Amino acid sequence: MKKFSLSEYNRQMKILWFAMLAVSLFALGFTALGARSYSISEFVVLGVSLFLSFIINQHTVNIPGTQTKFSVKELMIFWGIIWLGAPGGILLSASGMLAQLDTKGRNINHKLFNVFSNIGATLAAAEVFYLFLHNKAGFLQNAVGDGQVGTVQFITAICLMALTHYLVNSLIYSIFISFQGDYSISEILKENAGWKAIGYLLLTAATVLMHYVFVYFGIAFGLVLLPVIVTGHLAYQLHNRRLAQKTREISEASRIHLATVEVLATAIDARDQVGIGHVRRVQIYATGIGKTLNLSENEIDALRTGALLHDIGKLAVPDHILNKPGRLTPAETEKTKVHASVGAAILEKVGFACPVVPTVKYHHETWDGSGYPEGLQGAEIPLTARILAVADAYDTLRGARPYRTAISRDESRRILLNEAGKQFDPQIVDVFLRNLRRFETEVEEQGFAYAFGADEKSGNQLISQIRGDNNYVDQIKRANREVFTLYELAREFSSSLNLQETLELFAGKIADFVPFDTCTIYLLDETNEFAKVVYAEGKNHTVLKNKRIKVGDGATGYVLEKRQAVQNINPKLDFPASQFKFVEEYSAMASLPLITEEKLIGAVSLYSCELLGYQEEHLRLLETVTRIAADAITKSIQHTETETRALTDPMTGLPNARSLQMHFEKEVARASRSGSSFQVLMLDLDGFK
Repeated sequence: MKKFSLSEYNRQMKILWFAMLAVSLFALGFTALGARSYSISEFVVLGVSLFLSFIINQHTVNIPGTQTKFSVKELMIFWGIIWLGAPGGILLSASGMLAQLDTKGRNINHKLFNVFSNIGATLAAAEVFYLFLHNKAGFLQNAVGDGQVGTVQFITAICLMALTHYLVNSLIYSIFISFQGDYSISEILKENAGWKAIGYLLLTAATVLMHYVFVYFGIAFGLVLLPVIVTGHLAYQLHNRRLAQKTREISEASRIHLATVEVLATAIDARDQVGIGHVRRVQIYATGIGKTLNLSENEIDALRTGALLHDIGKLAVPDHILNKPGRLTPAETEKTKVHASVGAAILEKVGFACPVVPTVKYHHETWDGSGYPEGLQGAEIPLTARILAVADAYDTLRGARPYRTAISRDESRRILLNEAGKQFDPQIVDVFLRNLRRFETEVEEQGFAYAFGADEKSGNQLISQIRGDNNYVDQIKRANREVFTLYELAREFSSSLNLQETLELFAGKIADFVPFDTCTIYLLDETNEFAKVVYAEGKNHTVLKNKRIKVGDGATGYVLEKRQAVQNINPKLDFPASQFKFVEEYSAMASLPLITEEKLIGAVSLYSCELLGYQEEHLRLLETVTRIAADAITKSIQHTETETRALTDPMTGLPNARSLQMHFEKEVARASRSGSSFQVLMLDLDGFK
C-alpha cells in the first residue's frame, strides 16, 4: 500500500479533503446510532445487502452503441435508503466504495476522497428523500419500505434523491479538481454532464422498478435473488478470466507476429549494410508524424507496419548493387527501383487490414511527380506513403552507407528543407522538423540512437569481430559483405596482369577478411624445391622480403610439402634462431597453399601479435580468397613470362630490337617532358652469336 501523504495537494485541496472526511465521519456516527433501532430481520436484510454490495460493486452497466453507463453500486445505495433508511444507504455506500478501493494503485488519497464524497452525496440524497416524503430528516424517520405512499409522490421522491446524489457528487468532484488550477468548475461540470446524466436517469428508473418488485414479492424476495446474483457473479468472473486469458493469448500472438516481422525486416536491411536500428527509427518517426497529424488508428497501424517492411522488396535487388561503394550506373539505379513494386506485391499476399501495401508501394513517389513506380504527384500519393518517405529519407541521411559516411543532423535538416515541395510534401517536412527533437528523444530512450563510427567500420574491422560476436545482423552483414568483396576481388584481379600489382591486391583483400600483423606471399622457383618471399606486408616486411625457404622446412615449408593449410602452430617454426627476437612478438600463425588447376605455385602465411589463435572462420575466408588469387597470380606470372619472351632474343637472352624500340620511345617521351636531349650509341659485334 502506498504511504498516506497529502503533500502533493495544495492548501485548498487539503481543506476540502479533510472537510469531506469530517462529513463522512459525521454520517457514519449517526448511522451507528440509527442502526441500533434495527430489528433482527432488518439486520439480516442489512447483512445480505452488504454481502451483495461487495459482490456487485465493481460492475458497471454499459448501454451498447452509446457512451452511457451507470454503476450498480448506486442502485444498491438507493434501494438501501428506501428499505433500510438513511443508515442503511450510507453503510451500503461506504462498504461498496471501500470494497472497490484499490490500495495498491496510485493516487490513493484521491480514491479515499471519492469514498468520502460518495458518502456525503448519499447522506444528502437520503435527507432530501425523507424530507420530501415526511418533512423529517432521514435519521429521525423510519425506512419507507413497503409503506403506503402515493405512487406519484414516491417516484418524485426517488427522482429527487437520484438528482441530489448526482449533483452533490459531481459538484464536490468538480470543486476538488478545479483547485488544481487547470479547469474551472463549470468546465468540469460540463465535461461530466450529458452521458452521465442519462446514466442517472436509467438508474432512477431501475430503482423504481426494483422497489415495486420488492413491494409485490416482499422483502424475502431478496433471499431468492441471493443465489441467482451469486451464481451470476461467479459465472461473470469465470467469463472474465477466460476472456482475459484469450486476450493474453491474442496479445502474445500479436507480439510474436510483430517481433517476427521486425526481425525479418532487420535481416533484410542487413543485406543493404543498414544498421540494426534503421527500421525501428523510421517506425518511430513515421508513427510520430502520424499521431501529430491526428491520423486514424488504422493509418497509424499502416505506418507502424509499413516502416518495418518498406524495404522488403530489396530481396529482388542483387547484393553487388546494394553494397556497391561507388555511384550506381543508370542501369543499376533502374534495378533498385523495382524494390517498391516487388515489396508491395509480396505484402499483397498477406492481406493486411490497414493500408500497408500502398504505403510501401508509393513511399518513393515524389511531390513533384518525378518518383517511382507510377510517377504520382502531390495529393495523389497516399498520405501514409508521403509520411514514410520523409521518415525513411531522414534516417537514411543520418546513417552511414557503403558509398558514403553518415550525415550530420543539421545537414540532414537542411537537405529535407531544400527538398520540401520537390521530393517531399512540405507540410509533412514542416511537422517532422518541428517535432524532431521529441522524436529523437524517443529514439534514444528506446536504445536506437545514432552512433557515428559504429556503422562506418572497414571490412577488416567488421570481419575481425568474428570472434565472440553472435549478433545475427552483423553476421548477415558480414555474409553479404563477403559476397560483394569476392565479387570485387574477381573483378579487380581480372583487370590486373602485373604480378606486383596482383600481389599487392591479394594482400589488401586478405586484410578485408582476416586480421594480421604480417603477411608473406611465397612463390616456388623453377625447381619446385625452394620458395621465395615475393611480397611482404606489415611488421618486419623489409626483413622478410626475398626470404628463401626449402620445401618441407618450417611451418610454411610443411604447407608447401603437404599442400594443406595449418593454423595456430608456433610461429617460430618459420624463422631461424637469429630472428627469434622479433618473432617473439607473434602469438598466432596461419598458412595456406596457393593451388591453381591442381598445380602448387606457392603459399601465403599470416602472423598476428594480437590474436590468440586463428579460427575456422578465418581459415575458410582465407581459403576462398587464395583460391581466386592463385588463378590471378598464375595469369600474372604467365603474362610476365610472355612479355619477357617477346622482348628477349631467344639465342642470346638479351633484349631484342622490339625491346630497344620500346625503350627508345620511353626515352623520347621523357626527354620531351623534361625538355632535355639524349644520345643513341649503336655497336655491331661480329661473331657474338
